Amino acid sequence: MRQNLRALTLLVSLLHFRYAAWVRNDLPEWEDQLNDDIASCLVELHAWEGAIGAASERYFAGISPLLPEAEAHLAALQERAELLTDRFNDSVELEEAARRRTKKRRPKLLAPIDTAKVRRNAQPSVDALLHSLVDMAQAEACDMMGEKKQALAFAERHL
Repeated sequence: MRQNLRALTLLVSLLHFRYAAWVRNDLPEWEDQLNDDIASCLVELHAWEGAIGAASERYFAGISPLLPEAEAHLAALQERAELLTDRFNDSVELEEAARRRTKKRRPKLLAPIDTAKVRRNAQPSVDALLHSLVDMAQAEACDMMGEKKQALAFAERHL
């Protein structure tokens, strides 16, 4: 989990820097779609949030399987990504309003991020991630009990 949190932290930070560059460059239309990248990051974070929540309900009687520090870190990442999404959407909305007032022709803006759609799109990822986490936990338990063949069978499902 530690490596996953690190990767998610770097992803959210990278998107914050890309957003800042996008704003500084007067909201240009880029080849790489910043809105799609932010939405993809939100899907990943929602998937982790959902998978951890499902695991806690299904296997741990409602208690989070994460250590408190990891749980707080994941929640903070989720909050930062949602704030970034709100800022991005606000920037697009303000720019659209400014363009309507000036009637100046400029390239089409990136589309705002539909957070409800992003959350719906995360559901298949939640199920896949939960399945992966359970299989890897079972593989680790089998390995600790000396059942190498069974452990490999669980792990191979995700290779």
